[in-house]
Amino acid sequence: MATHQLPEQLLQWLYRVLQPEYENPVICYQDISLILMCFNFLKVRTNVHNSVNGKTELLANIYGSVPLRKIPSAHPGSLNEDDDTIPIEIWIPFNYPKSPPIIYITNTRNNYRIQQSNYVDSNGKFYHPFLSDWFHMYGTDTSNEGTKPKDNRLLKLTETLIQCVKTYRPLVKVEEHHIPQSSVQTPPMPPIPPKPPIRHPLQQTTISDQSPSPLLVGSPKGGQSVVNSPPLPPPPKLTTSRIKPVPISDPTTKEVRERPSQPSPLLPPNPNRSLIMTSIIESLKRNIFLISNEIDNNTVRSSIAPLQNKLIQATENSINTENYIEFLLESLDKNNMILDNKMNETKQLIDWLNSNSQIFESFDEILIGETPVFNQLYHQVTLLESLEDLLYALERVHDASKITFDVYFKLGRQIAREICTCKMYIEKLADICSLER
Repeated sequence: MATHQLPEQLLQWLYRVLQPEYENPVICYQDISLILMCFNFLKVRTNVHNSVNGKTELLANIYGSVPLRKIPSAHPGSLNEDDDTIPIEIWIPFNYPKSPPIIYITNTRNNYRIQQSNYVDSNGKFYHPFLSDWFHMYGTDTSNEGTKPKDNRLLKLTETLIQCVKTYRPLVKVEEHHIPQSSVQTPPMPPIPPKPPIRHPLQQTTISDQSPSPLLVGSPKGGQSVVNSPPLPPPPKLTTSRIKPVPISDPTTKEVRERPSQPSPLLPPNPNRSLIMTSIIESLKRNIFLISNEIDNNTVRSSIAPLQNKLIQATENSINTENYIEFLLESLDKNNMILDNKMNETKQLIDWLNSNSQIFESFDEILIGETPVFNQLYHQVTLLESLEDLLYALERVHDASKITFDVYFKLGRQIAREICTCKMYIEKLADICSLER
């Protein structure tokens, strides 16, 4: 795979952008720069990503258009962007490489649509078994040491994406269907007839008072003669005075009014009705009693079942608790025995040390040098060893991306200066003591 050199300004910008937010900026920097070197049609930027749960994050975004066929070197610029390229976007999350990148197929063309497949959904998101197994394969990676560039995780993912895009094209062209216009024209709608004039009844009476127009009647000779219609009678005059009704005398009504109002007599009791009512009341009482018994039985049964389950669970818990208590008692007995043995051993050691105190009389002669120069030499040698251990630990912390490169460089330079000073003192003290180097 052919690679090309990236500008130094781009690399500095990429490393500076990844430093504040990403958990492992070194791996992100190395993987992204490798992808940009291997695929010249891809670029990098920072953009706002909207997650599924509505959270917005400013992530590193690798974008570009994947060519579906090779471009001849003798004909540059002969690639048709609409037909021979597929736009993609690769989002790098903050906890990369613990979480896999998020890949989308973007559609920026009006005459194209996203075609769903086993790898792409309707929103353009890319799926693959490589992404499903990402955490098991690369979730615990902390550095790229010992990994060849061709085995890089992001490079393999990009090659898989390009292969799937070329094999199963995710963008298809939308076919436009033109409907032919009909040559038959529909006839125009007929005009709406005018509304008839609304006339008041009084106006009609006044109009009817006038003489009507003459009617034309055919004569036997084929000619026409004018015949006037007879005049209408005059309209009746309306009176404004009220007409009072005349009371009509009825002898039957007088008799009804004169009779005093008497209460109606009570009807005799119906024996059949009383029997029916008593039977209905007894049947209702009997049904109420049966229903109440059924309700009580159902409630008792429904309440007994959970109580039985709770009782069984409590019995199991008590058995488990007793077993655990027995286990704790056995472990305590064993620990007490071990503690007693250790206490006895300690007492024996103290007694032995008290009885053999003459062994430690020359303890100072072992730790303290013969002269102050030897003491300085011992001190410098121990200081040198501790500084070298400190420098090694600092390198391990930097490799794990726990500190930034500026802090590592500053502390490493200070420790190296102190190591150099210690070595110089050791050489001078060795010359003074006439020791072999």
